[in-house]
Amino acid sequence: MKGMKSIRDWLSAERSSDDAGAETALGEIFALLSDPQPPVGFAAAVLESIDMRRARSVVPIAARWAIAFAMVSAALSLAVLPLAFQSLGGFVRVGWAVELVSATLVAASRALASWLEIWRSLAVLDRVLLDIVSKPDVAALLVLILAISLAALGLFWRLTAADRSGEYA
Repeated sequence: MKGMKSIRDWLSAERSSDDAGAETALGEIFALLSDPQPPVGFAAAVLESIDMRRARSVVPIAARWAIAFAMVSAALSLAVLPLAFQSLGGFVRVGWAVELVSATLVAASRALASWLEIWRSLAVLDRVLLDIVSKPDVAALLVLILAISLAALGLFWRLTAADRSGEYA
């Protein structure tokens, strides 16, 4: 077992901080390793796999062309937009459109901020209610109230059975 002896020599040289001995022992270990030989046709299989992945792409080539066409159309529309506003006789201005979009974004962000504040308040209320309900005596009281409510519902159901069946006393 020359390999095990080389590994032991390398580890002992590393422990004793003998850099030259460690390098020599490590060189012996690497000399014992065989050269990795990929199987025949490995490179061709890898290249074929890459080509297959391109063929099975998430976005088909037609969709890529459609996306590119939409982007070019949007760019051209933005280039022609000021001319279209001028042809409307000054009734609609580019600044008006920008102002409308920015006002809409500001209103949306304010609405989002108010909703986030509501959610924060609900989270605080949730924590408070959870602290209250998680106490054993409160939980037992809630189960008792539930039992009384179910009994009252059952009694009400029996009392109104005649009304549901069409028979009256």
